[in-house]
Amino acid sequence: GIYAGVAEFSDGTRVSAAISVGTKPTFGGAQRVCEAHLLDHDAPLDDYGWDIRLEFTRFLHEQITFESIEPLLKRMARDCDLVRHYAGERTTS
Repeated sequence: GIYAGVAEFSDGTRVSAAISVGTKPTFGGAQRVCEAHLLDHDAPLDDYGWDIRLEFTRFLHEQITFESIEPLLKRMARDCDLVRHYAGERTTS
């Protein structure tokens, strides 16, 4: 499924994250993976291997199989907007 959440780095920095747990059905995946898209964080895209802790804060929806990359990217943008919205609710409560 797709989740809103928070990624926490080993130095205590926390950033909002859109999290996917599943098989990447649009790409024909079979192996379950967990991927976190860190929002509004300026680390280099090719910089992997960070030690982070993921906190799942809200379920957004089940995985969807898209016919092409274009609708997938549109849905990802919408999901990221939802994550930002829910993150704003957390910080103002």
